[in-house]
Amino acid sequence: MKMKLILSIAFSILITSMLYALEFYDVSRPDIAKIKLNISAKNESALNTVLIQNMERQLKHSLLFENASAADAEYLLEIEKTIESGSIVSTLKSSAESGFEPLVFGVKFKKQDERYISRKSAQVSNLMLKQLFGIKGSLGSPIIYSTNNASETQVKTLYLKYHGDDGQKQLTFNLFSNYGVSWDPTGKNILYTAITARGTRVFMQGFRPLRVKSVEVFFDEGTGSAAEWGSTGRVFISKYVNRSNTDIYEYYLDGEKIYGMPTPKLRESDRITKNSAIETEPALSPDGRYLALISDRTGSPQVYVRDMQRKKLTRITENGKYNVSPSWSPDGKFIAYASRRSGVSSIYRIDPKSKEENRVTPKNMNAESPTWSPDGSMIAFSGKKGGDWKIYYSLSSGGQAVRLTNSKAGLQETMPSWGPSLR
Repeated sequence: MKMKLILSIAFSILITSMLYALEFYDVSRPDIAKIKLNISAKNESALNTVLIQNMERQLKHSLLFENASAADAEYLLEIEKTIESGSIVSTLKSSAESGFEPLVFGVKFKKQDERYISRKSAQVSNLMLKQLFGIKGSLGSPIIYSTNNASETQVKTLYLKYHGDDGQKQLTFNLFSNYGVSWDPTGKNILYTAITARGTRVFMQGFRPLRVKSVEVFFDEGTGSAAEWGSTGRVFISKYVNRSNTDIYEYYLDGEKIYGMPTPKLRESDRITKNSAIETEPALSPDGRYLALISDRTGSPQVYVRDMQRKKLTRITENGKYNVSPSWSPDGKFIAYASRRSGVSSIYRIDPKSKEENRVTPKNMNAESPTWSPDGSMIAFSGKKGGDWKIYYSLSSGGQAVRLTNSKAGLQETMPSWGPSLR
């Protein structure tokens, strides 16, 4: 009964505190200052220590917190009771008179294994991000990317990593060049593209629960771009026509029924672009109203947006002669893309309505293939500072780039795709 009361109080505080957080912190603004946080346990135990270590590591990966001593911290999180007892009670409070009302919330623990505690710590950490920054939090969310040895470019393997956690997991075991993961609207399935000796093949694979077997859902004897699973359930794919012409097609896959069904075929009625130029890299906006794509109809690759109802195409990038890889923010307000300027490829964020843009990645590195965190606070990308491409991420407003992975030299990591929030 007491625990239910605590959770009920926490929910009411959550609403009030969110309004305050949205006014006080705006993660869309550049150069946002990190919060200095101290986490401690009033009741010490082995598992409470594990929880605190997980939270300190995970919150650091949000790029919005830094660990601090109790004397230097701006906010304090104190944990009462123990995981061993089946539940904890946490109190988050400000170390100064800031107007922030202390937040008290309870968390139950049904298991005590390492993976379960890591998941629970990510949930608590995301709750703190919501309180102090007004964002949902992306800790514990999945990121899938391609990996290959520098000497072997024909075989690219997909790997999975959960944001804020150590380690990664291999997803594909074939000898194809696998890349370009896209998530269905439910987060239950993924699409990925494989370049094979026969041509381009697109596979669908169950993610929740994770399946080992994948199903081919598209084949093209030429070389097309990766398939994009849109917010409406429609799949967009670039189909090779000839050396100077690729057009975008739209069709539907039922993720619940695709296993055991024949491979879908593209029809002429599915074709949504009909231009002699190369039209590729389709990305549907979260509300399904607009399709971002790359077209070289003006002589160089540029980002365009197609109004899906009016069927009107508008160019939105004016700077740079090589702009590619458009990716919508979760709220649909921005598009991130890669732009090569003065010999360096960087990630930019642009408002498709006003066409105002800002650089996201530092000037001292090459960056490609942006993908947004599910809460919109961060962008992950392929980055190159030395000899290898690795996966990095930064705040979506710009700033420091941080390595996501800790792989050894000689491994190339490319084309990350950020999945749904932790549930």
